[in-house]
Amino acid sequence: MLVLFLSKFMGHIIKSNKRFILAAAILLLALAVIQFSGYVNEFKFGLHHQNNSKATIDNSGNIVIKPHFDDADAFSEELAAVRVGNRWGYIDKTGKIVIQVQFDDAYSFTQGLAAVKIGDKWGYIDKTGKLVIKSQFDDADSFSKVLAAVKLGKKWGYIDRTGNVVIKFQFDDADTFCKGLAAVKIGNKWGFIDKRGNLVINPQFDWVDSFSKGLARVKIDGKWGYVRNPLK
Repeated sequence: MLVLFLSKFMGHIIKSNKRFILAAAILLLALAVIQFSGYVNEFKFGLHHQNNSKATIDNSGNIVIKPHFDDADAFSEELAAVRVGNRWGYIDKTGKIVIQVQFDDAYSFTQGLAAVKIGDKWGYIDKTGKLVIKSQFDDADSFSKVLAAVKLGKKWGYIDRTGNVVIKFQFDDADTFCKGLAAVKIGNKWGFIDKRGNLVINPQFDWVDSFSKGLARVKIDGKWGYVRNPLK
């Protein structure tokens, strides 16, 4: 639509001043390239919507797994979570269901485990579909750096891959570990802890992002800035 509008607009200009002909042609060509690039980026994502179902496509845009899922996540560790009706399971890259559709919710696999919801509780399964950490948590996140944030009651803590609590339930919200640190919320402020649960950056921010390249974006009173990772 943008290209069509500008085409008509530039056509009017061209009629009144022929010196703009070359400039108009270059502009329209550039816009067409930008618009086409947007479509290409959608294909690279790997999931394609068709009639409200999701399919998987390859880098050439060919559908390799037909669209018959009601929802689907991206592939991670060779498997993808898919929803059929109100239940989730997992498929391999051929589209074969390798973990039966049975869960009320499901996350992608990380470090060999995936968080799944059974009823109103969360636990973790391995790639065979075996429940290796029983469903007992009120909320859960994916594993990162051998730890996962989980919620019990109103508080968040961290468990290891065996399900043992390694950082006690004490936070009002918690994020995954990245670059040795995890963002945690105490009261209405965010800070960062290390893998032993020690606060290394005191809660003082209204919002935070994970660390990248040694820096993390933080927000105070509507303004954004950056803090440095003290472990680097």
